Parts: sequence; C-alpha cells; structure tokens
Amino acid sequence: MNSFKPMLAELFWLTIAFIVTMLVCSLVFHWDNWGTLDLQMHDTYIVFSAATIIAPIFLLVTFVLYFIKESRKRFSRKVPNVILLMAGLGLIPTLSFVIKALVVLGTNCGWTAYPPLSMVPESGPEGPELNPFAAVLTNVLTVLQIMVTVALLYAVFHWGRGTKENS
Repeated sequence: MNSFKPMLAELFWLTIAFIVTMLVCSLVFHWDNWGTLDLQMHDTYIVFSAATIIAPIFLLVTFVLYFIKESRKRFSRKVPNVILLMAGLGLIPTLSFVIKALVVLGTNCGWTAYPPLSMVPESGPEGPELNPFAAVLTNVLTVLQIMVTVALLYAVFHWGRGTKENS
C-alpha cells in the first residue's frame, strides 16, 4: 500500500486540475450538453468544439499546478516531474492548434453578405488581415508557448541537476 500512496496523491492532484478546468469552462464559456462551448462578445457569437478549449485549459492548469507544486520540492520527485513534462510537451502543440483555429476564425473568409464582393477592397499579397481581438489572442498564446518552453527547460535542468547530485 505504501507504493501506491504517491500514485494516489498524483491522481488526486490531477482530479483537482480537472475540476478547476471544468469550473473555468463552465464559468467563462457557456458549456452545454452537446459538446460545444460558446463565447458571446458584444454582437458576435462564437462556438467552439469542447475539445478545442477543454484540452488546452486542462493541460495549462495541470502544468501550472505541477510546476508550482514541484518547484517547492526543487523538482526532486520522479512521478510528478514526468506528469509535468507530459503536460508541458502536450501543451505546446495544443496551443499551436488553438492559434491556427484562431487565425482561421479571425480572418474574414468572404462569408460577409454586405457589402458586395465587388465593393470590398482587395487584400494584399500577405492575405486577409486578422481582426484585432484574434491578433492579440494569438500573440498572447504565442508568448504563453514560449513561457511554457522556458519553464520546461528550467524544470528539466533542475530535475537533472538534482539527479546528478544524488548519484
């Protein structure tokens, strides 16, 4: 029973991360039973699939929770560090997919009914312009990716240094 105690503790922490994720998704986004999350901003109604939002938020909450928890222990425990590493390595490409979805969502893809397409000025060679909200959000998510990468490097460095000192 003593060998299962650390695993149960980590399962408890992952459950806390899942509960926090569900609370954030239900409070910030309007989460319905059909597997969609919607965000109402002024006169715009945006609907996302649940996996597009829940997975990155869960990985972010898990990463932050374990990074804070393990930094207090100086990254000396193996199982929490593996969970931290997996959450961070999963978060980086997941944020890339979210950024890609925001770019598609934030560009005007020609589905506007008014004015007629003949009256719309042509876009330059760089393509259609991103709306300001999507541009800021993609920049914030890119900075978050960089911060997660730096935090992962920091954690792995201290984990390796602690392992080297113990051997």
